[in-house]
Amino acid sequence: MFELKHLFFILIALTWFEDATIFNHNLIISYGLIITTIWLILNLKKILKKEITFTKPGFYLISGLLFFLAWSILSLNWSEITDICKERVFNITAVVGLTIILLDQFRRENDWITVYKILVTSGLVSSILVIEQAFSGVYRPVGYISPDPNFTAMRIITLVPLTYYWAKSSENTLRLLLTVSILIPFLAIISTGSRAGISVLLIISLIIIFQELKSKDTKKMLITFLVMLGIGALLLSTIIHDPLQPGITRFGNLVDTIKGDISPDGSILERYNLLIGGIRMFFDHPILGVGLGDFRVLSMDYGAGWDDEAHNTYLEIATELGIIGIGIFLGLISYILIKYKKLEKTYSNNPLQTFITGCKIAYISILINFLFLTAFSDRRFYILMAFAVAMLGREHLSIKSFMSHIKELWKKIVPSPNSQ
Repeated sequence: MFELKHLFFILIALTWFEDATIFNHNLIISYGLIITTIWLILNLKKILKKEITFTKPGFYLISGLLFFLAWSILSLNWSEITDICKERVFNITAVVGLTIILLDQFRRENDWITVYKILVTSGLVSSILVIEQAFSGVYRPVGYISPDPNFTAMRIITLVPLTYYWAKSSENTLRLLLTVSILIPFLAIISTGSRAGISVLLIISLIIIFQELKSKDTKKMLITFLVMLGIGALLLSTIIHDPLQPGITRFGNLVDTIKGDISPDGSILERYNLLIGGIRMFFDHPILGVGLGDFRVLSMDYGAGWDDEAHNTYLEIATELGIIGIGIFLGLISYILIKYKKLEKTYSNNPLQTFITGCKIAYISILINFLFLTAFSDRRFYILMAFAVAMLGREHLSIKSFMSHIKELWKKIVPSPNSQ
């Protein structure tokens, strides 16, 4: 039977094709707006009567996201309004809305496992298209293959743990197929030419290995994963070396720069200037920040070679939204990491644990990538947030019930004078 949630399954699949392989993604945005409008029409009465329900962890996440959105909009009062500001407000509103709708539509464990599998399947297809660009030379700027190397690589890196842990939970032919598929994101990341992406790929591979070494029943799967990495390295050095040469060369230059054998190139120097300038900008405006979207406006005043974003999500949020904004953002991240840890304990003897671990490491990969690019409105980040809270808690509360719960908590924390 067809349900509204099936339209959102399609939207999740389409998010892989924004920017990386479909440059004009207005069609995808329009589709998202249409089905969101349908959801609002169907649920408007329940929202107005405060009868729409979520789990308690879901309400906490939604509250944090709405605080972040509200503070971002409030910061427009002291920012220079530009097209970047408008785009940021739209993007943050869109991902907050997407998270709320996903928590409403996907209420069963099977729904979220379906989301997991859609992310992997559509992501692998998108990665194949990125690799195809490497072989065809289509859309290849000087020294790069993908249109935005770091952003494309960040998306693809999440596939490595997601694919590995789906393979681990599968059997026979599907396990073999998924294990071999790990090579696809491995090669696609290198094809982007992103040095940060290749670096994070190595870190995430080590995290997977470390995670598996703690388990007693995964020796065979771990050995298979290491074999796949070895085959990938062999392919890079021999059969498909030339099409992926830009990525190999750029990463080699980064290693030589760290070793001190060569001088930093323009990209590294610009990142350094943005980092130092961003720190100075933050200390000049520590509480409120410079306002949403204004890092780029002020970047040249703080030593950047051109008006540029920070290429660091945490730094950009701190400079634009101040201590309050970065505090809310880091609080949300911490809340989700705690929930993933609790999920792994809750499902310790359940086959679903492998999917949870895959999502946890994919989430961590995004957090690491945030050190190298500004992407706090990336869809996968919020989908993985929603996954963490949706899998916890079975009792659904209405908005009225949740507000009563908050009042009770407040009374316990701050007793009334009459009770003393």
